[in-house]
Amino acid sequence: MASTVQNPKSESLSEREAIFRLLTLRSARLSGLFPAPGESFFRYVALNNFDDKSSKSHKLFETTILRDELPLTTATRLNDPFDVNPTFVNDLLDAEALSWLEHNDIQVDVNGRRERFNPTRHKVHGPDTVLTDAELSQHVTKILKDGLIKKLRQDGLASFSKTITSQLMWAHYSEGFQGIAYHFIVGRDPTSVITRLQRMSYVSQRPLVPLSSVLQFLSRSETTGHEKALTPDLDFLDTIFLFKSTEWAHEQEYRIVRFGDSTAHFNANELASIIIGPNFREEWIPILQEVNLNRQHPLKLFRAHLSPSNYSIEVDWGRAL
Repeated sequence: MASTVQNPKSESLSEREAIFRLLTLRSARLSGLFPAPGESFFRYVALNNFDDKSSKSHKLFETTILRDELPLTTATRLNDPFDVNPTFVNDLLDAEALSWLEHNDIQVDVNGRRERFNPTRHKVHGPDTVLTDAELSQHVTKILKDGLIKKLRQDGLASFSKTITSQLMWAHYSEGFQGIAYHFIVGRDPTSVITRLQRMSYVSQRPLVPLSSVLQFLSRSETTGHEKALTPDLDFLDTIFLFKSTEWAHEQEYRIVRFGDSTAHFNANELASIIIGPNFREEWIPILQEVNLNRQHPLKLFRAHLSPSNYSIEVDWGRAL
């Protein structure tokens, strides 16, 4: 029987890539960008109409509990209109902008009409309407921004928090204290999405994104695909996805961003427990327990309650339901 001989060069390259990835993850953890093993993170969810097994909330709960799968949302469904909405700076030369517009056969709005752009004459087809430099800049900014947003709509993200005691988090994301919070503990598998949680930065000014980077990204993504277009010198999407106003700092948020995905799988042992909200309906607890018992390794369920003395939420970790 013929034996298969591996190419030592390709094998060593694969090993180097694996080592580089591990070192990158370790460096990110040391810098605080990614979480360290053993850290806890909480994902708040509402369970509207949970007693109806055909409801969306019940089906998503089963997906998370039984299939170890996180449903992801999109940038267009976030509750903060400033989120994933940076300030775009037009740093393009006219020649660059015109060349891109010509290559992509772009139409623009002129006097309320959609007309094909004619970059060679700096005009539009139809009436002899000449675009000024200011109008050109405005059109280019809008076209590139719209093109980027269209791409971002293909991306999925999931939000987590470092805190389980915040009444604001329970109120906003758990339907007025009536939902639950998934308790995740970061493992040591570098391929798990939980190890790729990234910390949000809270700033007073919206991040700046140069249109030259957007132009390069859109041009590359047409030929290489969305994720491959993010080369190390062009990884500006972190600036878009990982910055929010300081007014949201109380959330202590970490995010998973997945390019082109609507779900993300995690390791079963990374989901440690479920915390039931203070106002979770008592009659729904048996329904939740029934689904949990169908899990290969059922999770511990804990109850959150209002602190008797502080404006915070407490969890009785010493007594599982």
